[in-house]
Amino acid sequence: MRQFDFKDKCEERGFIAKRKVKWYNPVQLMKTAVKVLVSSIFGTFADRREFQTNGPNAPFFHRNKDELWIDYIADTGDGFHATYSMAYLLAQEQLVVDGKVLPRGDILILGGDQVYPTASRDEYYNRFRGPFESAFPENDNIPSPYMYAVPGNHDWYDGLNSFIKLFTQKRTIGNWKTQQQRSYFALRLPGNWWLWGIDIQPDSDIDGPQLEYFHKIALEHVGEEEMQVILCLADPSWVHYEKGKINNAYARLRFFQKRYIEKIKNVRGGTVAKRLKLRLTLAGDWHHYSSYCSVNKEGEATYKIVSGGGGAFLHPTHHLPREIPDLVDGPFYQKKVYPSVERSQQLLWENLFFGLRNPYLTLLIALVLWVPMALMVPSEMRVKGAQLLSIEPLNTIFSFFTELLVAHLMIGIIIGFTLIALNLLSAYVPFLSTKTWDNLSFSSLGVDDYKNFLRLHITPDKITVYPLKVERICREWSAYHNDAAPRIQPRQELKVELIEEPFELVSK
Repeated sequence: MRQFDFKDKCEERGFIAKRKVKWYNPVQLMKTAVKVLVSSIFGTFADRREFQTNGPNAPFFHRNKDELWIDYIADTGDGFHATYSMAYLLAQEQLVVDGKVLPRGDILILGGDQVYPTASRDEYYNRFRGPFESAFPENDNIPSPYMYAVPGNHDWYDGLNSFIKLFTQKRTIGNWKTQQQRSYFALRLPGNWWLWGIDIQPDSDIDGPQLEYFHKIALEHVGEEEMQVILCLADPSWVHYEKGKINNAYARLRFFQKRYIEKIKNVRGGTVAKRLKLRLTLAGDWHHYSSYCSVNKEGEATYKIVSGGGGAFLHPTHHLPREIPDLVDGPFYQKKVYPSVERSQQLLWENLFFGLRNPYLTLLIALVLWVPMALMVPSEMRVKGAQLLSIEPLNTIFSFFTELLVAHLMIGIIIGFTLIALNLLSAYVPFLSTKTWDNLSFSSLGVDDYKNFLRLHITPDKITVYPLKVERICREWSAYHNDAAPRIQPRQELKVELIEEPFELVSK
């Protein structure tokens, strides 16, 4: 096999191997702000979900096997190195983890934010579709797994247009096949298991057609036997829920859970004796791993998991609560986080080097600070400057004002650098740590290691969840002409390990 530069191979396949998003680049900040503003206005006046009524009001059936493997990954589509590392692992025929063989998923669930920084056709192709197609090229000799996706807030930044065209028109993405015709879906799995993927648009109620879709499925496809539900969405709103405090995102999730899973209403408003039970909730949005568990009086466990390690920058874990007592389905207790609390806190201190990591914003702030500082120049210096202009040669005048400019600019850099670093370090303090500050403090670091995804083994009797981590992504690649395998191969080891021991959800 002849070897090629991997970037040339990417361009040969029609996409550009993008660098990770520099969130603190001033130009990027302005572009993202405009997209968010437009998306907010669009979402207020035109909800694309309201028009997704042409697809079938029926679930997709995947219950013709005695066992089924499902991969779950969220927050992909950032820099090439991280995204391709994860796509490459998902495409492997099997992974061997702690001596256990884990076959490739028959189904791939994408948990939201498939592209960064904002959705567009080009960004989807360069940051998501291109890497995934290269990792698992179309091959008639290999069974094609199915791919389903729920949109996150970054997918919504173009009004969901690009998401709908990519995921709801039965396209192929490499050897994966898309099936859904809406931005939400229901899968009938082996035994009495269901998987529902819902679209919770940011800052908006769940739309009528979507509620009708799941209501009809519950009425027409769920019998008297108790059914177990896996729920996938793009916002882990339960993590920071506190009783008595406003949390609109969790209120929408709680409404859906109570009305369309626990107490289904018939056309006359009465409660139907359908037996649906939420056993596992999966979400991305936060770019780390966290698992919470609740056990009822009968010893039956329910889990809520955040697994958003598909490619985007790392989020902290040291701010996560040890207990969430007031959720509608009981108190939940933290089982595991990744990376560890200690490592999360250590990484936060790297914000002391904010200016070196984000030089353009630091320079911009320094220039902004320089203006008022220049106006505060003592009158003696102004007089000296005037005298120089009248009697001194040009090079002396230039030297004087250059020194003055540089001195003020350096002071501005030091002040701006220090203020930003201290501000971001406030996320270290528990009572100051909030979702907004945690996001800002780690997006400045742009850590693209510590990735994670889930591999689920479904049988009629139980689900086994394997939480998997990749401590370090690959950053060196080789490209080959070889249709029988991924054309871009890692030159560094991609080591997959368990985050915590696999856990089981037994069907009652």
